[in-house]
Amino acid sequence: MIRRLLFSVLFALALPAQDVSRLPEWARGPAQAAQAEAPPAGAWAWGLFLRQEAAYTGGGEVRVRTLRLVKVLGERGLQEGAYTLHSLGGRASRLKHLKGWNLRPDGELVKLERDDVAWTDADSDGEVSTRVRTSAWLQRVAPGSLVAFEALTVERLPMGPDKVWYLPEDIPIRRWELAFAKRGGFFSDLSEVASPLETRNWAEWGLRPEPLEGGGLAANAIPPLPEHERATPYLPDILPKVLLRFQDPGDLRSAPRTTWAALGAWLWARYDEVRAPGSIPGLAGLPPREALAAISRWMRRELVYRAVYLTPERGWIPVSPAEVMRRRYGDCKDLATCLIAEAAQAGLKAFPALCRIQDGAIADDAPVSAYAFNHVIAAIRLPESLGWPAEVETPAGRFLLVDATARYTSMGLLPPDHRGRRLLICTPEGGIWVRVPDTATARPRVEVDLDGAAEASGAVQATVRIRESADAWGLREVAHVGGLDDLRRHLVRTGFQIPPGGALTDLSTGDPLDVDRPFEVRFKLRHPQGWYTTGTRGTLIDWGLPSAPAAAQKPGVPRRLPFQRRANRELVIHAAWTLPAPAQPSLPELKSDTPLRSLRWTARAEGPRLLLDLEDRLKDADFSWDRRPEGVQAWKADRQLIQKLLDQGLRFQWGAGAP
Repeated sequence: MIRRLLFSVLFALALPAQDVSRLPEWARGPAQAAQAEAPPAGAWAWGLFLRQEAAYTGGGEVRVRTLRLVKVLGERGLQEGAYTLHSLGGRASRLKHLKGWNLRPDGELVKLERDDVAWTDADSDGEVSTRVRTSAWLQRVAPGSLVAFEALTVERLPMGPDKVWYLPEDIPIRRWELAFAKRGGFFSDLSEVASPLETRNWAEWGLRPEPLEGGGLAANAIPPLPEHERATPYLPDILPKVLLRFQDPGDLRSAPRTTWAALGAWLWARYDEVRAPGSIPGLAGLPPREALAAISRWMRRELVYRAVYLTPERGWIPVSPAEVMRRRYGDCKDLATCLIAEAAQAGLKAFPALCRIQDGAIADDAPVSAYAFNHVIAAIRLPESLGWPAEVETPAGRFLLVDATARYTSMGLLPPDHRGRRLLICTPEGGIWVRVPDTATARPRVEVDLDGAAEASGAVQATVRIRESADAWGLREVAHVGGLDDLRRHLVRTGFQIPPGGALTDLSTGDPLDVDRPFEVRFKLRHPQGWYTTGTRGTLIDWGLPSAPAAAQKPGVPRRLPFQRRANRELVIHAAWTLPAPAQPSLPELKSDTPLRSLRWTARAEGPRLLLDLEDRLKDADFSWDRRPEGVQAWKADRQLIQKLLDQGLRFQWGAGAP
């Protein structure tokens, strides 16, 4: 590979300068200017020019013309010969026009026409949608090629004409521009349309906005995204970006983006449009707490979470509760709407509550937009407390927060992803912001009890009992969805590895849907060589212990992104091993309380028995831009801590009568 790359580069250098006049007019200037500059060190491609031209045409429609010019520098850069557009498909977004040029280092010009575009399915696991991936490939791209694309997309996004552009890519960008305008037709008056432009996170990346004549802005020398950095915040929250919003008073179909209160009221109306009576039997006359518990049990056993988006609008608009009951499945909006209907049957008023889970948090100063959310739960108004942790007090009264998709979480608690997040309760009077307290969420916890015996031959066998809370290891869900066979494979991957000749047998579990108590799993393990001896030292297999964290980044490379980890899992292990002869543990105690975890390990001997106890609690960690080195050092120390536990915790010294 290195020899071929070197040949390609030398071949490109030996060729005469490319005739950039054969490129489209917009690409000639940037290509000519870059010829006098050295490419950024280590880059496999160089983005010479990237320009977005956004025009609002009325009725919620935005047209975006993208101009892209890239210099291919190495073999990896050959992928720049492909142009890919991710879109919602249908009427929401489409690629209207596409052209491409490949000016090779030998002077040949290869062109791309629109007929070369291919559409492929972009659905994710567990989701059916109209989203598509549009791709086009330029032929004969080589190191030294100048690759240019010109694309025109037409977008009519379901929740309104908001556009976001993220500046960094995998390659460095020499020049980036955004221009925008309003272009109405003969029957469109866009004079009242506002188009506020906002930049975020530019200073943290050393970028300075440069105003463009006629509206818009530009940036120079945008560094590439760092590679191989773990434990980062959700990237869209920290990348330098531009938000462009076309606020059209005449666009009555889009969600309002003036205030959160107005957006909340608008969203409540969309859910109210599909309101219907509940249909779960036996709720009449039950006290509120019993009725809600009965609703939760019924939905947990009868309804399945599944996302089906046959139109782009379905990403935001729910179907009716009756349709959910008929199908026996729905996405988060559908299940929340179903829960709202059943709560009404029990005499309780409930409302949709929009939030964002997994993909970062909603900033306190986030712009008003329905796109801030990716999940919907229900907020049930309570006349008085029912004594559940997930109750919150607001200026509009007390609400119980319920995530109808959380099949493995007890009623009265939210799943761990909601911890500390903000959500918007949508009522007819407006949206109400609430922050979820830590006490309102289930705490992931795993308790492992292991009773094992080591034989003189090197074989070991053990009986194991696991009690899992909040689906901390995913055991409850795997057992419910895949049965014992899938659970057996999952246990082996989780930390109870067995080689050929070993076995995991006698596997049994509790009811996966009995979520009001920890999920219990029992099994037996046998390993043909589960311990070994070196001189007077023996070492046992590390069943159940936490694995060492992977490196946070490449060694010797300065950290570029902030360091962040959300984790509050707790692992407790009690293990008793009977050895062939008395022995003493090599690591009788290990204690640590760091920014990333609190750990306590003890090991003691009682004759031929080793008694091992571990309490390991992960912590949230957040090291901002100016504290990145601290985060790196904390991660390294955490890796060393766990590696020490793995290297020495299961090691022992033989006493008298060693085998």
